[in-house]
Amino acid sequence: MKKTITPKPLGGEVNAIPSKSYAHRLLICAAFSHHESEIFCDVISEDIEATIRCLRALGADITETDNMIKISPIDRNNIPENPELDCGESGSTLRFMLPVVCALGCKCTMLMRGRLPERPLSPLYEELKAHGAVISGRGTAKLSVSGKLDSSDFEMSGDVSSQFITGLLFAMPLIDGGGSILLKNEIQSAPYVYITVECLKESNIDVIKEGDYILLKGDYDIPQKTYVQGDWSNAAFWLVAGAVGDNPISVRGLDTDTAQGDRKILDILEEFGAKVEDNYGEFTVYPSKLHGIDVDAKNILDLIPIVSVLGMKADGETIIKNAERLRFKESDRLRSVCNMLKSFGVDYEERRDGMKIKGGTSVHGCVIDPSNDHRIAMAAAIAAMMADSSVTILDSQCVNKSYPLFFEVYENLGGIITGETDT
Repeated sequence: MKKTITPKPLGGEVNAIPSKSYAHRLLICAAFSHHESEIFCDVISEDIEATIRCLRALGADITETDNMIKISPIDRNNIPENPELDCGESGSTLRFMLPVVCALGCKCTMLMRGRLPERPLSPLYEELKAHGAVISGRGTAKLSVSGKLDSSDFEMSGDVSSQFITGLLFAMPLIDGGGSILLKNEIQSAPYVYITVECLKESNIDVIKEGDYILLKGDYDIPQKTYVQGDWSNAAFWLVAGAVGDNPISVRGLDTDTAQGDRKILDILEEFGAKVEDNYGEFTVYPSKLHGIDVDAKNILDLIPIVSVLGMKADGETIIKNAERLRFKESDRLRSVCNMLKSFGVDYEERRDGMKIKGGTSVHGCVIDPSNDHRIAMAAAIAAMMADSSVTILDSQCVNKSYPLFFEVYENLGGIITGETDT
């Protein structure tokens, strides 16, 4: 499917959708608790569906309604024989569930789609094998997994994917006696690990930080009812639209008292010169005169595509650094952002770990290939507001990975979109 956007400023109010990061984690905690539970979550993306599929394959009974997910937990002593866990294109699902099935001693197959087989699994892969797991098929669309972890004391470098650390944290309560992780370097994308720790603590797991060690004790016991908090990562697209357009945009349902690192978007907007107003949790961003800034991407990688749109609008130069790990996302996301800038006619310089953007100039109509990357497609749609002619986004359905309602909300805010199915 491709969508063509006629440039027009957006404006109005938006309800934040549930956080994908929290939903993944709460689902896993619920599936291994010892009682039924309900997670209130009114938008379910393709990535969340992937985690639900994998938990169902392990024996969880999961029912989805318009605003809630009901979970009857997995019987750890009666795992289905040789289940297939379809991870889709979700890196979170794969990296969270692989240590879990190794802890269970489950013989299974894990299926992957899109670019997921190419995304790194080291050093998690080697650490699991060193502790008794048998894994084959790395680099292909199918991992074969068997064996059982013989220890819950792991070592992991913090300067790799935070998803590896999260996966091990989820596995440890499934091994008798709990366990520990020795972190050998500073954690990259640390807020995502903080989200994991928060969900584990809410599920009755003791998580203790002692020096370079994270220690876990206890068994999963999630509350019978939990709520997924609003998603700052996806709210950022609308907040930025308020700054670069002609009308203010408000987003409701966000909490600044959160482990989500992408709440940083408010600080970034203000650094660019945008006017941001907080009215008891409803955040409004107003059209503003913007200027270029330096952005450290280390803990906010998911924000970089939409931050680049601020750089397009801002006078002067915007420098984005410490973003090298974006090269291993759904696409080489650094290259994909630069390709988007090039298509819009924006002057940029791609660097090993980021980019330089020279903004404040004309933005031209074009065709955008998002490389099957949901965040590129959504960023391009926001940038299209500023273009001098129509913008066509190919493979627009990729937004379903995280935000299936994105284009519907875009139109509700006044956007003009025509859609066409590719043949």
